[in-house]
Amino acid sequence: MKKKVSMLLIGAMIVLAGCGSKDTAEVTDTASEIVEEAADQAEEASEAVEDVAKEVAAETEEIADEATATAAEVVTPEHEPVDISDCATFTDIVNKLQPGQGYANISVDGADLFAVTDYTYECDMEGSIGTTEADLYRYNGDKIEYLGYVYSGGTAYPLMIYDNKIYTAGNHYVKAYEVEDKGLEAEDEVYVNFDTDGNATYYKSEDGKDVVIAESDEDVVEMYDFIDKGEVIIFDTIK
Repeated sequence: MKKKVSMLLIGAMIVLAGCGSKDTAEVTDTASEIVEEAADQAEEASEAVEDVAKEVAAETEEIADEATATAAEVVTPEHEPVDISDCATFTDIVNKLQPGQGYANISVDGADLFAVTDYTYECDMEGSIGTTEADLYRYNGDKIEYLGYVYSGGTAYPLMIYDNKIYTAGNHYVKAYEVEDKGLEAEDEVYVNFDTDGNATYYKSEDGKDVVIAESDEDVVEMYDFIDKGEVIIFDTIK
């Protein structure tokens, strides 16, 4: 842009040099117009650069917001339940499992459930064998009913039972499931999102909607109580 403005000024000087016979006022007006045009072009270029900068800033902020919005979310692991179409009992399911997979008989609020996981690991100082993911089943009459798939966001949060609920969690969320007559229901969920400045906003899922709650809310204060008060679901591993 500086080069373009310089060329315009040189042009103005040439006009002045080649117009010795013209009226001085006319030459001066012509030079002024050229200089004014150069100034206008410089201003337009500056505004264009400013607009591009604003666009880039807006897009960057949008990308950051999207990244923050997904911070509390857990990516569903790639998973395929065991085919139980030919299974009449939980023992039949166990007989289909492969080495490394695990199973557990658990009771949640009086309901007897059967859990199957693709992997197990030592999840506490006592060497308890747990998992972060599992398919859940129960008997419905003389048939086995599949209830659903539950999973946590990392090995620091093995599946646990607390207050008659199955708990899953991640660094920024906690979710609890109840066993109802119609099946497995996500009963409670609290999570936190952080903006680009590190400010936290807490949410609670109620009736399918996400509601902002205060950091001092009882649900936030107690959101990780299950870790200290709950019981890890202990699995047997297929050898």
